Amino acid sequence: MPSGRLSAAPSTETGFTLIELIMVVVMIGLMATSALSMVPQDVDRVSWARRLVGDLRLAQSYAMNRGVNYRLIRTSTSSYEIRDINGTPFPGSSVTLPEAIFSSFDIVFDRLGQPVNGAATITVTDRNAQISTVTLLATTGVVRGP
Repeated sequence: MPSGRLSAAPSTETGFTLIELIMVVVMIGLMATSALSMVPQDVDRVSWARRLVGDLRLAQSYAMNRGVNYRLIRTSTSSYEIRDINGTPFPGSSVTLPEAIFSSFDIVFDRLGQPVNGAATITVTDRNAQISTVTLLATTGVVRGP
């Protein structure tokens, strides 16, 4: 018969205690906070510069594939577009990034993919005056960026 006394036998129930669960949640929060502090604050500027690198390579490939000169030209401080040799904008190639500031550029690629006007350096500046640089080599037409 049950006597109302608690048994001293070990419990067979398994699981996490509330304290253990709270500690895990706190540790996850601390790790998330430290991970967020490692994310660079210049993600936008770097992505704009990488897009410019891609568009330079696109204009270069148009010139090589079609056998005629193509250019990438800055149309305002925050926009640029790809044009053919006659100055006609390539459909869908106009890019406007309102918060970006591009240095002045007008890059023409010949049918070999080389820049007609030589080497170029283009800067992309964000609203905090931080700069990313895109470089175009003269003899090879290699485009380098972040």
